[in-house]
Amino acid sequence: MNKIRELRKQAKISALQLAKKLNITPKHLYDLETGKRRLHEDIITHIADIFDVSTDYLLGRKHIKKNETIAETANNYENNLEDLPAEARKSIEDYKEYIIKKYLQ
Repeated sequence: MNKIRELRKQAKISALQLAKKLNITPKHLYDLETGKRRLHEDIITHIADIFDVSTDYLLGRKHIKKNETIAETANNYENNLEDLPAEARKSIEDYKEYIIKKYLQ
């Protein structure tokens, strides 16, 4: 699971540190990160809690982290909105229209 490695590196946590937090071996963590081993529910929820993301995000079902707003997501994509999911682009456009109607008309 590349998401685990990505989150671990963003948080500047070593594989050994994360393995200890999860009470698994570093080899087990490596197998999870590379997709050689399936994530079990208890490990998924523990990882989600550690990094404060949703389990759907970890599983690749959502592109937006649990506590990340659409605006933060757009900034994380360095304003390259084409890389955002269609739902996020639509939400941004809807929000722009709302702000224009509220403050400029």
